[in-house]
Amino acid sequence: MRRLLLNAILFIIHKHHHVAHGNAIDYEDFASILSSEADIETNAIADGSTTEKVSVWWDNTIDFSWDEAYRLEDDVRNRRGLRGGEGEQIDATTPPRRRMKNKLAKGKNKARPKPPQTKEALYPFLVCDHSKGKSGYDRMKEVQQAASKWTVVLLNGSQRTCFLTGTTASIADYLDDNDFAVIPFTSSMKMRLGVLEEMHYLMDSQKELDVKLAVQVAPWTVLDDDSETLNDTAENILNDIKDMLNVRQNRNLEAGGQRKLSERFEVLAVRTQNADNRAQIWHRGLSDDNKCSNLFDSLSFELDEDDLVVTYIFDQEEVSIDCATSFLASLAVQKDVVSISLSTSVETMNVEAQWITQSGKEDERPWFDAGLTGKGQVVSVSDTGLDVDNCYFWDATGEVDKDTKKTTDFSRRKVVQYYAHENGKEADLGHGTHVSGTIVGHKADDGKKESVGFADGVAKGAKVAFFDMGNDQGTNLSLPNDMTKLFKPGIEGAGAMIHNGSWGRLVHYDVISKAFDRFAYQNEDFLAVVAAGNLGNDAEAIIEPANAKNVIAVGASQSHGKDLYWYDKGMDYVAYFSSVGPTEDDRIKPDIVAPGRTLLSAGARQNKVGECDDNERPKVGDTIKNNVGLSFSQGTSMASPVVAGTAALVRQYFQDGYYPSGKPNAPDAMTPTAALMKAVILNGGQPLTGIDNVSSTKPSSPYDSAQGFGRLSLIDSLPLSGANSLQAKIVDRTEIANDETHTVTVQIDKQNGCDISDLSATLVWTDPPAASGCQACLLNDLDLYIDHVGGGNAEKHYPNGHGGKDDLNNVERIRFEVDHGESFEISVYASNLSTASQSYSLVVTGCLSSGGSSSAAPTPTPTSSPTPLPTDPGTKSIETTYDSDDHDSGVMFDITATHTVTIESMDIHVSSTSNEEIEIFTKIGSHEGFESSPKRWSRIGVLEVKGKGTNHHTPIPRYSFSPIRIDENKMQAFYITLCHSDTMLYTKGRKVGDIFVSNSDLAIHEGTGVGYPFTSTTKKRVFNGVLNYIVDGEGSGSTPTHELETTFDQKPKFESIGNMFDIEASGSVAVQIFSFDIHLDSIDKENVMIYTREGSYKGYETIKTEWRKIADVDIKGQGLNTPTPIPQDEFSPVVIPAGQTQGFYVRSREIVYTKYQQGGTGSVAATSSDLQIFVGVATRKTFSRARGKSLWNGIVHYSPLS
Repeated sequence: MRRLLLNAILFIIHKHHHVAHGNAIDYEDFASILSSEADIETNAIADGSTTEKVSVWWDNTIDFSWDEAYRLEDDVRNRRGLRGGEGEQIDATTPPRRRMKNKLAKGKNKARPKPPQTKEALYPFLVCDHSKGKSGYDRMKEVQQAASKWTVVLLNGSQRTCFLTGTTASIADYLDDNDFAVIPFTSSMKMRLGVLEEMHYLMDSQKELDVKLAVQVAPWTVLDDDSETLNDTAENILNDIKDMLNVRQNRNLEAGGQRKLSERFEVLAVRTQNADNRAQIWHRGLSDDNKCSNLFDSLSFELDEDDLVVTYIFDQEEVSIDCATSFLASLAVQKDVVSISLSTSVETMNVEAQWITQSGKEDERPWFDAGLTGKGQVVSVSDTGLDVDNCYFWDATGEVDKDTKKTTDFSRRKVVQYYAHENGKEADLGHGTHVSGTIVGHKADDGKKESVGFADGVAKGAKVAFFDMGNDQGTNLSLPNDMTKLFKPGIEGAGAMIHNGSWGRLVHYDVISKAFDRFAYQNEDFLAVVAAGNLGNDAEAIIEPANAKNVIAVGASQSHGKDLYWYDKGMDYVAYFSSVGPTEDDRIKPDIVAPGRTLLSAGARQNKVGECDDNERPKVGDTIKNNVGLSFSQGTSMASPVVAGTAALVRQYFQDGYYPSGKPNAPDAMTPTAALMKAVILNGGQPLTGIDNVSSTKPSSPYDSAQGFGRLSLIDSLPLSGANSLQAKIVDRTEIANDETHTVTVQIDKQNGCDISDLSATLVWTDPPAASGCQACLLNDLDLYIDHVGGGNAEKHYPNGHGGKDDLNNVERIRFEVDHGESFEISVYASNLSTASQSYSLVVTGCLSSGGSSSAAPTPTPTSSPTPLPTDPGTKSIETTYDSDDHDSGVMFDITATHTVTIESMDIHVSSTSNEEIEIFTKIGSHEGFESSPKRWSRIGVLEVKGKGTNHHTPIPRYSFSPIRIDENKMQAFYITLCHSDTMLYTKGRKVGDIFVSNSDLAIHEGTGVGYPFTSTTKKRVFNGVLNYIVDGEGSGSTPTHELETTFDQKPKFESIGNMFDIEASGSVAVQIFSFDIHLDSIDKENVMIYTREGSYKGYETIKTEWRKIADVDIKGQGLNTPTPIPQDEFSPVVIPAGQTQGFYVRSREIVYTKYQQGGTGSVAATSSDLQIFVGVATRKTFSRARGKSLWNGIVHYSPLS
C-alpha cells in the first residue's frame, strides 16, 4: 500500500502530462517518458502551489547537469592534452557550458564539434527526435549518425522518438541547437520512482533483509572497450564513491582532486531556499560528518552480464540509513550509471479448473479426451519449494538430484529437474507444491501407477523442471539478480519453454519486468505466465513482472461446486482479491483470468512420503487431515498455473500436428512461438459478468481493468475434432517492416454445421524490452483492423473495444458477430517500429471456409540450384541443405579444409523477403565455447541484401565481405547473422561438430543457432546454404595484380610502433588488397600485426574493438630504405568496395614513417587509377593517442575486381 499512497500523491502530475511545444524538454515532458525521483522532488518543491517553482528548479537542475557534462569533457581534454585549441587555456572561472556557448557560433548549421575520442568523455543524455513522417527506427539511425552509436530507445511514438544516448557535452549541445531536443540525465532522473522511500521503509521495518540496489550501467562503459569488464566498472564506481565520501576540503576536479558529493548531487546543489523535509533527508545523508566505512565493509555486488546490471548488496544492520542515503546519491552522480532501482524481494501471490478452462461445461474435458494432456511437455516453475514425494509427483523408483548443475532426468515420472537456488526444501502445505500440482500433478498412490486424483493438474501428462527460490523468510523468495539464471536451467536442461511465476512485487515496470521482456524478445519460443497480484479492485495494482509486455498476466476468477463458498457467485465472476489494471502506461492487464478462488491441489507434508487423497474429495472449509496430501488455496498464484498448464496443452496441440484439422497429423507438426500461444489463449477468452466483492458486485466487461481479454476457454480457442465446429487460420513467425501491410482474407461459411456466431482475430508480437520506469512502454507499434469485403457494409473494425487504433498494447483483438457468406480482409499494419522489422503471430477463428488468402505467408516455391553468381572459372561450391525446420537471427558453424581454400561468397537461407542487414564474423578454430565471446571474433563484412524467402537462395555476393583463406587441414569458424530479425533458417542436427556435408576440398560441420548479437544459443543446428570458394592453385589466374607505393624516404627519420591510415577504392570497381610491404628500421626478426576496419580510422584510434586483425606474423626486417614484405599467405585479403574507404593500422617495433610536409592529415599521399592512400597518424602505444601528418611508408599489393 505504500506504493499506492505514493501514486496518489503524484496522481495530479502523472495524469496531466503534456508534450512540450517545439523541441524543448520540460519536466512534464520528461515525466511522460520515465517515472523517476524527479517526480517526487518536483512534488515536494511545488508544495501544492503554482508550477513556477517547478520550472525554475527543473531549469536549474538541467543547467547544473550540462555543466557536469562539460566539466567531464574538459577534464578529459586536460588529462589528454587536448585543450580547446592550439595554445588555448581553459577559463575555469566561467561555467563550462557558458564557456562553450561563448566559443561556438550561434544558430543552426554551425560546425559539429570534435570531442576527445574516448569513452571517458561520454555522458548520458536524453535525445528526442521530432522528425515528421519517420519511424522510430529511422529516427534512431539519425541520432546514431549525429551523436553516438550508443543509443537506446526509451519512447517511440508517432510524433517523436526519445533515446538514452552516450555522447559528449559539446556534441549534445550541437544537437540541441540543430533540430533535436536534448537534455543531460540528472541524478534524480536516474533514480526510479520511490527508491529512496522504499529503501528507508525496508531499513526501518524489515531488518532481516539485505538492501539490494540494482544499477543499470551505461552500455558504452563495457561494450566499447576491449579490456574493461562489467566487474571492472562495478569496482570503478565503488572507488569513486569511496573518494567522494572521504573527500578532502577545498579540492576540485580541475585541480586534480575530488569534488564532494554535495557539490555533484544536483538535488541539493541547486536548492537554495524552501528546504523541505525531503531535502533534510538528503542533507543528513550527504553531511561531511558522516562516517560510512561500515557500508563498504559489508558491501558486495552481483552481476547480470546480459542486461549490464550491477546489484550492490549491503547488510542493513551494519549500515545507517544516512549512509545508505549517501550511497544512493553517490550512485546517481556516476556518469556510467543510467538507472537505479531497489531490488526488493518478491512474494508468493483443480479438477474444477480442468473443465472450466477446457469446455466451460461441468465435468467435460474434451482436450483430455482427445489425448491432449501435456504429454511430451515440460513446464518450469519458480517457487518456494516442491514436495517431490507427494503422490502427485512421487516417483518410487527414484528422484532427480537437487543441485545447481541443471541435472535433468527425463525418466522421472514428474520432476525431471530440481534446481536448488535456495535450500531445496518445502514447508508444510507450501506454495510451490500447490502451484506445481495445479500444472502437472497426477496422482500415483504407489509412486508408479497413475490414476485419476481429486487434484490432478491442468496438464497432468506434462512434467516439471523446478527452480527453488524458497528461503526462511516466509512468503519472501530469493530471486537471482541475473534473471537469465532463472530461465536457463529449465530451458537448457529440460527444454522447458513455458515458465510459471506465481510471485511478484508492487512496483511499476522495472528491472524484473524488463528482464522478462528482454529474455522473451531474445528467445521467441519462451512463454512466461505470471500472477497479476492480490491487491483487490479498488486501485491500479498490477505487480511486477505481470506488468511486463511479453508475459501472460493472470487474474483470478471464481471456481465451481466444492471449490466455492456458499456465498460465491461462480465461474463468471472475478474474485474480489484479484488485482486490477491498467499498468502505469495504461496497457491492458490482467491479460486473462482463470480459476483462482479456492483451488484444490497437492498439499506438501514435510515428514510424509506418498501423502495422497482422502477417501472423499474435500470441499472448501473442510479441515483436511494432516496425513492427506491435498490443500485448498486462493490467489492469482493459483490462477497463473492454470494458464501455464493450459499453455502446455496448446504447445502439445501444435507439436503433435492437431492444427488445422483438430486431430493429430504428424506432417502438420509445428513448434509455436510464445506470441502464438499467447494469441491463442487470449483470442478464446470469454466475457465475465462482474467482480464479486462478497457483499456486493461490480460490473465488468472485456478489455477492462479487471478481466482483460476474459476467462480462459480452450474450446473457444482452437479447432478440436468432435468437440467444436470452430475453424482457425494461423500466422506465425512472420516478419513485417515499417509501413508494410499484411492481409488475410476470410469468408464466413455457416452451412457446414458451424454454429460460431463471432469472428475473432488476435494479433500478438513480442516487443523489445523497455526502459525501467517507462511511461510509454510499447516500442514497436503494429495495428490490427478488419474490413468488410464487398457488399454495402464499409464498416472498419478496430481492436480492444476502441473506435480507432491502439498504440499502447502488443496484444490486439477484434471480435464481432458475422453472418454466413460475408467476407473480411484482416490487416496487420506496421505503424511505427523502433527496429528494422518485427515478428508477429495472428490467430483468426470462427466459421471460416477453406478458401481465403494471405499476403503474410506466401506459398514457397523451392529452387533446385543456387541463384547464379558471377564467378571465376575456378570457383567451386558446396551446399548443405535448404530443408529447414527452425530459425534464429544467426548461425555459427565450422569448416575444415582438406586443401587450402579461400571462401569468396555464399548463399544463405532466410524466410524474410525484406531487406536485411547482415554481419559476417570469423575466427580461427572452432566456434564451440565462443558463442557468447564477441571479442574473440573478427567481423569481415556488413551488408544489406534482399531476402529471397523460404526455399530460395539469398546470395551474399563476391566482394561484399573479405575473402577468408583456410589453410590445409585447418579449421575456421563462421558466424553469419541478421541484425534486425530472426528469420535465418537452419535445420535441426544430431551433434555439434559432426560433419554434415563434405567433398574433396572441405567439410562443413553441424553448428549452433545464435541470437543477435552473440546472445541466446540453440545447439545442434545446421547452416542452410552454399559456400563458394577457390582452391589454392586452381583459380583462373586471370586477375591482374598491381602495386601502389607511398615512399621509403626516411629523411628526416621518424619512428613509432604503428601507423594508421586510410585507403580508398577511388575507381569504378572494387579492389582486393592481398599484401603490404612495410618499412622497418631493423634487420632482426620482428612481430608485425595489421588491423583493418570498414570506414576511416578517424575517431577509432583508441577503440580496439572496432578493428579486426588481418595479419600477425614474425618476419625478418630488411632495414632502412628497403621494403619488408608481408607474406601473402599470412595476410587475410581485404575487399574495398568501389568508392569506399578502409582504415588500416600497421603495428610493429621500429616502424619508419615520414613527416608529411605538403599537407595535413587526410591529404592524398599516393594515387593510381584504382586506389588512393591518405596521410594518417603515428601511434606511440597500441591503440593510443596518435600524432598527425604521418605518412606510412610502404607498398600496397592489390587487384581490381571487375
